[in-house]
Amino acid sequence: MLTNNFNIKLIKTIHLLLILYVTVIPFILPQQLKHIIPILCFILYRWFTGDHSCTLTTIENKLTGNSGGFIYRIVNPIYQMGESKFNRKLYLITILWLVALIYWYLTFQNYLDVRS
Repeated sequence: MLTNNFNIKLIKTIHLLLILYVTVIPFILPQQLKHIIPILCFILYRWFTGDHSCTLTTIENKLTGNSGGFIYRIVNPIYQMGESKFNRKLYLITILWLVALIYWYLTFQNYLDVRS
Protein backbone atom coordinates (compact mmCIF):
# COMPACT_ATOMS: atom_id res chain seq x y z
CA MET A 1 0.00 0.00 0.00
CA LEU A 2 2.87 2.37 0.82
CA THR A 3 4.42 1.75 -2.59
CA ASN A 4 1.06 2.36 -4.24
CA ASN A 5 0.69 5.75 -2.48
CA PHE A 6 4.24 6.67 -3.44
CA ASN A 7 3.56 5.76 -7.08
CA ILE A 8 0.38 7.84 -7.12
CA LYS A 9 2.18 10.87 -5.66
CA LEU A 10 5.05 10.38 -8.11
CA ILE A 11 2.69 10.29 -11.10
CA LYS A 12 0.82 13.39 -9.88
CA THR A 13 4.14 15.19 -9.36
CA ILE A 14 5.34 14.28 -12.87
CA HIS A 15 2.00 15.47 -14.27
CA LEU A 16 2.27 18.80 -12.47
CA LEU A 17 5.91 19.28 -13.45
CA LEU A 18 5.11 18.57 -17.09
CA ILE A 19 2.24 21.08 -17.06
CA LEU A 20 4.44 23.70 -15.40
CA TYR A 21 7.27 22.96 -17.86
CA VAL A 22 4.99 23.53 -20.85
CA THR A 23 3.25 26.63 -19.45
CA VAL A 24 5.76 28.49 -17.25
CA ILE A 25 9.25 27.59 -18.47
CA PRO A 26 8.89 29.38 -21.84
CA PHE A 27 8.84 32.66 -19.88
CA ILE A 28 11.78 31.74 -17.65
CA LEU A 29 13.99 29.76 -20.05
CA PRO A 30 12.90 30.58 -23.60
CA GLN A 31 15.68 28.41 -25.05
CA GLN A 32 13.61 25.41 -23.87
CA LEU A 33 11.03 26.19 -26.58
CA LYS A 34 12.80 23.78 -28.94
CA HIS A 35 11.94 21.00 -26.46
CA ILE A 36 8.47 22.20 -25.46
CA ILE A 37 7.13 22.60 -29.00
CA PRO A 38 7.77 18.93 -29.95
CA ILE A 39 6.16 17.77 -26.69
CA LEU A 40 2.99 19.74 -27.48
CA CYS A 41 3.03 18.48 -31.09
CA PHE A 42 3.25 14.90 -29.81
CA ILE A 43 0.35 15.43 -27.40
CA LEU A 44 -1.79 16.99 -30.16
CA TYR A 45 -0.85 14.18 -32.57
CA ARG A 46 -2.13 11.62 -30.07
CA TRP A 47 -5.34 13.57 -29.54
CA PHE A 48 -5.99 13.99 -33.27
CA THR A 49 -5.32 10.32 -34.00
CA GLY A 50 -8.02 9.30 -31.54
CA ASP A 51 -5.86 8.51 -28.50
CA HIS A 52 -7.32 10.98 -26.03
CA SER A 53 -5.73 9.33 -23.03
CA CYS A 54 -2.60 10.38 -21.23
CA THR A 55 -0.36 7.49 -20.24
CA LEU A 56 0.26 9.05 -16.82
CA THR A 57 -3.48 9.49 -16.25
CA THR A 58 -4.16 5.90 -17.31
CA ILE A 59 -1.59 4.59 -14.82
CA GLU A 60 -2.91 6.87 -12.06
CA ASN A 61 -6.51 5.81 -12.73
CA LYS A 62 -5.55 2.13 -12.49
CA LEU A 63 -3.76 2.72 -9.19
CA THR A 64 -6.47 4.91 -7.62
CA GLY A 65 -9.63 3.61 -9.27
CA ASN A 66 -10.50 7.17 -10.34
CA SER A 67 -11.84 8.06 -13.73
CA GLY A 68 -11.36 11.19 -15.80
CA GLY A 69 -8.27 13.11 -16.74
CA PHE A 70 -5.80 14.69 -14.36
CA ILE A 71 -6.49 18.28 -15.42
CA TYR A 72 -10.23 17.66 -15.64
CA ARG A 73 -10.32 16.49 -12.01
CA ILE A 74 -8.62 19.75 -10.98
CA VAL A 75 -10.78 22.07 -13.11
CA ASN A 76 -14.18 20.35 -12.81
CA PRO A 77 -14.93 21.37 -9.21
CA ILE A 78 -14.44 25.01 -10.24
CA TYR A 79 -16.12 25.18 -13.68
CA GLN A 80 -18.44 22.13 -13.56
CA MET A 81 -18.61 21.15 -17.22
CA GLY A 82 -18.77 17.79 -18.96
CA GLU A 83 -15.48 16.12 -19.75
CA SER A 84 -16.01 16.14 -23.53
CA LYS A 85 -16.77 19.89 -23.48
CA PHE A 86 -13.73 20.42 -21.28
CA ASN A 87 -11.56 18.37 -23.65
CA ARG A 88 -12.63 20.50 -26.64
CA LYS A 89 -11.69 23.66 -24.74
CA LEU A 90 -8.40 22.10 -23.65
CA TYR A 91 -7.60 21.15 -27.27
CA LEU A 92 -8.28 24.71 -28.40
CA ILE A 93 -6.16 26.21 -25.62
CA THR A 94 -3.32 23.77 -26.38
CA ILE A 95 -3.41 24.57 -30.11
CA LEU A 96 -3.42 28.32 -29.44
CA TRP A 97 -0.57 27.93 -26.94
CA LEU A 98 1.42 25.89 -29.47
CA VAL A 99 0.86 28.52 -32.19
CA ALA A 100 1.96 31.27 -29.79
CA LEU A 101 5.10 29.33 -28.81
CA ILE A 102 6.00 28.61 -32.45
CA TYR A 103 5.51 32.29 -33.32
CA TRP A 104 7.62 33.31 -30.34
CA TYR A 105 10.33 30.82 -31.27
CA LEU A 106 10.42 31.90 -34.93
CA THR A 107 10.41 35.58 -34.01
CA PHE A 108 13.22 35.33 -31.47
CA GLN A 109 15.06 32.33 -32.94
CA ASN A 110 18.33 34.18 -33.54
CA TYR A 111 18.28 35.60 -30.03
CA LEU A 112 17.42 32.22 -28.49
CA ASP A 113 20.13 30.37 -30.45
CA VAL A 114 22.76 32.83 -29.24
CA ARG A 115 21.72 32.36 -25.60
CA SER A 116 21.60 28.53 -25.71
